Amino acid sequence: MVHDIFVSYAHNDDLLPEGSTYGWITHFIEELRKVLTQRLGRKPDVWMDHLLLENAQVDATLIEKIRTSQTIILFMSPSYLNSEWCKQEIGDFLTVHSAHKNKESVFIVAVEETEREKWHSRLQALTPLQLYQKSLSGAVHRLGYPNPPIDGEHEYWRQLNELAHLIKLQLALIDNTRGTRSISATPVAEAAQSDKKIKPPVVWIAQPTADLHSQWEALAASIRQRGAQILPVGHSIYPLGDSDFRAVVENDISQADLLIQLLSKEAGDAAKFLQLQALAARMRVTIAEIPFLQWRPENIDLQTVIDSKHRELLQGTIACGFEQFRQQVLEKLDKLMNPVPFKPINKPEQNALTLCITAGQKDFILAEEIVTMVANLKHAAISIPPIPEQDQTIEEYNAYLRLLLANVDGVILAHSQENAMWLQGQHAKVKKMVHKSNPWGAFIDGPPPAKQKILWNDPGLMYLDCRNGLSQEPIQRFIDSLQVRV
Repeated sequence: MVHDIFVSYAHNDDLLPEGSTYGWITHFIEELRKVLTQRLGRKPDVWMDHLLLENAQVDATLIEKIRTSQTIILFMSPSYLNSEWCKQEIGDFLTVHSAHKNKESVFIVAVEETEREKWHSRLQALTPLQLYQKSLSGAVHRLGYPNPPIDGEHEYWRQLNELAHLIKLQLALIDNTRGTRSISATPVAEAAQSDKKIKPPVVWIAQPTADLHSQWEALAASIRQRGAQILPVGHSIYPLGDSDFRAVVENDISQADLLIQLLSKEAGDAAKFLQLQALAARMRVTIAEIPFLQWRPENIDLQTVIDSKHRELLQGTIACGFEQFRQQVLEKLDKLMNPVPFKPINKPEQNALTLCITAGQKDFILAEEIVTMVANLKHAAISIPPIPEQDQTIEEYNAYLRLLLANVDGVILAHSQENAMWLQGQHAKVKKMVHKSNPWGAFIDGPPPAKQKILWNDPGLMYLDCRNGLSQEPIQRFIDSLQVRV
């Protein structure tokens, strides 16, 4: 039997409070079950062992429960870290599901303060849902203890609803990956899902200073609720070493469709890392022309910022209330996720392929010649403009490009006179949006023959040598390889 959720916890954290019917964790899970029932349209299958003793072993029966569970909720606390069987449960889950699941199927609920370095290594990059607060003296208070609050706007309920939302998204992703039918799906919903071939956009939010961690979390939660992916997965996971830091930041930024940085008045020891992230983001904007939104609180007087480099970084940012900025981010995201309706490409024959031709402004004529040759080969082709058209925002342009690439059989990247930086940026953008097996595209190296040859380290991109003149033969070879792939 497949379980939707496996609950992993230390029994010390579920001791029965005086006057209560349930332990804190049991009560939380029961309320979560109610919310998920509403979200899924069915009762979720939640497995939670109320009988396993603290010193019990993880036996074959328990391993089978772990193996047949699609997600796992673990309640992180000092007792959890001190429990050998808790460590084995999460280790077994990650091992058993490594072939078709990843750590995104793990949801961490932090009920006490712990050292992240003591977590399982594969979990240290995850952002937990924090179900505790600290007083000014440093005392920790668990939210909703001993009993959940009546106030529905309480942080306890906000975090519980956020967890339910994330679990629903993950269960849907697992179902789609396996090709299974959701119990709650209606024919209309299934039709909408079948048409939705576009990978959700990726939003990068720079690692902020400690005073903005709550804003980072709130913004990330809103973006996830829209269905987008967040990079990095937490606000404090980048390594604070110059080379390692730069490498992981640039890797995350290279995958993003929208870049965001939250800034406060003081940078402190993080000044250099804030600068590095901003520089990497601007370089990405230059190549890929994607939006980069930087925010600071509106009450900051720049004249009082002592650090000149940080003051320069704050200049030109969006100065407003955080809620106002969050709405601006969501509006940008909505444009990425809701492009104009796609018009199907007319195919000359039933079994014809559809190809997308992309080239820089200087290679417009070359792109049109390729479109003509593809048509002569009895296949359909569409040439996309290298930059947004008049009255079209960059978000709308990227959304259209993403939708177009989701509906073609292959891509031809053409080059003759355009500069290499544009070409590299377009290659990176297109490759990220195309979700086809190799070969996914071809690079037509057009005339003149004397120009410097561009080499690609991309096994999915066929090289077509047309430096001495464009011809149908290499294009036909690329089409043949696509037909074999299909």
